[in-house]
Amino acid sequence: MRRILVSLAVFLLLAVVDTAWAQEAEVASDEVALEEQDGAGDDIPRWAREPWEKVRFGLKGGGTWSVLHGQLPIPEVGTFGFDGDFGFAAGFSFEVPVSHSFSVQPELLIVRKHAEIDLSDSEYMGSEKLSVNYFEIPLLAKWYPGERRGTIFSLQGGPAIGLRMDAMRESRREDGSIVDVEGSTLVKATDWGLVVGAGIEFHEFIWALTIDLRYNHGLSNIDNSDSGREARWRALYFVAGVTW
Repeated sequence: MRRILVSLAVFLLLAVVDTAWAQEAEVASDEVALEEQDGAGDDIPRWAREPWEKVRFGLKGGGTWSVLHGQLPIPEVGTFGFDGDFGFAAGFSFEVPVSHSFSVQPELLIVRKHAEIDLSDSEYMGSEKLSVNYFEIPLLAKWYPGERRGTIFSLQGGPAIGLRMDAMRESRREDGSIVDVEGSTLVKATDWGLVVGAGIEFHEFIWALTIDLRYNHGLSNIDNSDSGREARWRALYFVAGVTW
C-alpha cells in the first residue's frame, strides 16, 4: 500500500512538473518576443512585475509546533497523551499559476515532529519523548484575494501525505539517564493530513520573500499497535523562504 501511495504521489508531482516546464517554455518564448518589441527596457525582472504569469520555484524552512492528540501506547511504560514540542520543516516548492488569483503549489518537505510527556508524577518517574521525521508532500491550492504587486497576501489549503523516514523514542529515567530506542514500530509509515494557512510575499527585493503560517490537521491514526487507541498529529508550521 505504501508503494502505491508513493508511486501516486510521484506521478502527480511529475505531471505538475511537466505542466510547469511547458508553461515555462511558453513564457520564455513570450519574453523573447517582448524584448524584441520593446528593446532592453527596464531592469525589473518580469516575474516580479507579473508573478501570476510565470512558474515560480522556492526554498523554505522554519519551525513547527506539534501535538499528538489522543493516546499512544509506550511499551513497558503505559498509554499516555502527549504534550506539544518544537520541531522543524524545510524543503522545496514550485508554484504553477492557474489564473490571476489562483495557483497550485506542490511542495517537498522534510518535517520533524516531536511530542513529549512528563511522567514525574507517575510511578514511572521519568519522561518520554517521541521524534518522527517525515518526507511530507503537500499539494496546496493558493488564492490571492488582492492585487499581486508589492506586498501580497494569500490563503492556501490542501491535502498532505507524510511518509515516515525514521522515528526515535527518548526515555529519560528518574536518575537523569537517557535511553534512545528505535521508535519506528510505534507509528505507522504513512500519515495523511489537511493543511490550511495564510502567507505574505514581499516583492520589493531581487527575490520574493515569503512567510507562511499553516495548520496541519492529521487525519490518520498513527498508532501502529493493536491497542485500539487513536493518536493524530496536530501541528503549526511557521516557515519563511524565497521564490524566483
